[in-house]
Amino acid sequence: PTIETDPQLPRLPDPRTEIEALTDNLTKPRQTELATIAEPAIATILQLTQEPLAQLATSHHPLAPRAQTIVETRIAHQARHNPDPEIVNRIGPRPQTDSAAWDQAVESAAIYRERWNPDGPAIPPQPGVGQSRQQESQFAKAEARLDAAEHKFLASLPTDELAERRADLIAQARQLSNTKSPEQDRIISDISTRVDAIDRALAPRINEALAQPADYLTNTLGPRPAANPGRWDRAARTIETYRHATLGTEPDQGPLPNNPAIGPKPSDPLQAEGWQAAAQRIQALHSQPLRIAD
Repeated sequence: PTIETDPQLPRLPDPRTEIEALTDNLTKPRQTELATIAEPAIATILQLTQEPLAQLATSHHPLAPRAQTIVETRIAHQARHNPDPEIVNRIGPRPQTDSAAWDQAVESAAIYRERWNPDGPAIPPQPGVGQSRQQESQFAKAEARLDAAEHKFLASLPTDELAERRADLIAQARQLSNTKSPEQDRIISDISTRVDAIDRALAPRINEALAQPADYLTNTLGPRPAANPGRWDRAARTIETYRHATLGTEPDQGPLPNNPAIGPKPSDPLQAEGWQAAAQRIQALHSQPLRIAD
């Protein structure tokens, strides 16, 4: 018989219910003892986790890699549950479903920042000249994951919101170009990268519009010629790029006032640039001035 079943052993009555007994056992302060029995080095590992990640990553202590794993797990957890606003602005809030790409992006960016530039921006800048290959490799990994999450986020946004984001970014870049600051070049470069990401998200929508030209295109440009359609294609692409990227307008929204393809010339300078480019394409195709009311 075991200790529990031996009838010769004395029995002390336990006034507690089974639930009360279980609760008491689970709340006894024995966690440290159990952890130490399971892992004798746990105290040293936990002490090492108090060191900065950069110090752990270069430590020669034999237990440093295990402590580093714990620290990186903490950083990743914090990044997922409390993401930096700068990160959210780029890749959006955490999706309720299929969040793997988002999780990997915020985790990699947070770990990279803590490892290489704790006081730097949430979105890691390109490493400077002369940095280690390890840093360059980890930056490339974080940036690739941010790009993937950003592409997925932008692809989910409606066209008008993409156009609005694009206009805001270009306005920021132009405003910065009139000032001088140590971070100016980096910020403008980052903005340019963000605009490119939006353009990539818009590209499939523009291509789809060109594959099935709307009436406003054929009414403005004429039918697409079977032979030598290059000029027609360039004009159509410029029009759809203007409509999608500048106006945030999709083909199913139909023709615009004054001219069905591009509408009147906008008063906004940025929009006017896109309008002018489209108007010139139309004019070149027809080899005559474009008559559209401003």
